[in-house]
Amino acid sequence: MDVCGVTSQIMELKTSTPYVTRHEEIKTGFKNINDYSKYLQEKYPEMNTGTKNMYGVPVTVTVSSVFLEKCNKDPQKAAFLEENLAVTNECVKRSVAFTKICQVVPL
Repeated sequence: MDVCGVTSQIMELKTSTPYVTRHEEIKTGFKNINDYSKYLQEKYPEMNTGTKNMYGVPVTVTVSSVFLEKCNKDPQKAAFLEENLAVTNECVKRSVAFTKICQVVPL
């Protein structure tokens, strides 16, 4: 699919569970980094916005404009970025659970 330079590919991405993958549509080739960033923010609200709250924890994931430019041109790099953005929620969930355990059991 190619609409106004944007291409779409179904790619296999890793998940937060070892040896488990999922298939996801990855889009690249946006006309500028702002458009690419907006696309990613729609899929992953915690990216560069500072407005996401997960399990009571404010979460912001910052991605450099240089890396966004590389990802916008390279579907493999874009897939790597999206794999990592997708597991943010699970990482926060596990961190909160661990923190609650630490409050009960002193280390």
